[in-house]
Amino acid sequence: MTWVLAIVAAVLSWLAFPGMGIWPLAFVSLSPLLVALDGLTWRRALLHGWLAGTVGMLLGFHWLVYTVEVFGDLPWLFAVFAWVLMCTGNGLGWA
Repeated sequence: MTWVLAIVAAVLSWLAFPGMGIWPLAFVSLSPLLVALDGLTWRRALLHGWLAGTVGMLLGFHWLVYTVEVFGDLPWLFAVFAWVLMCTGNGLGWA
């Protein structure tokens, strides 16, 4: 159940992005993650934060696949790999 709360926090943060237009969610978007982290060991808390950050980045930066493919003149599969790799790394910021 705590993994679901981490993903809910990521989705709420994504909905608070400027393009989505639900900016008041920015004030409460991390609340599900904080509830999920209560009572966890530091390792599990780190994984939950990383999961939430990775999902949030995947949702927020989906446009990078097109950008890398078109402007980098790279195959679609490589663009998706680069996008997932970047989002996985940036997810550590939430951890």
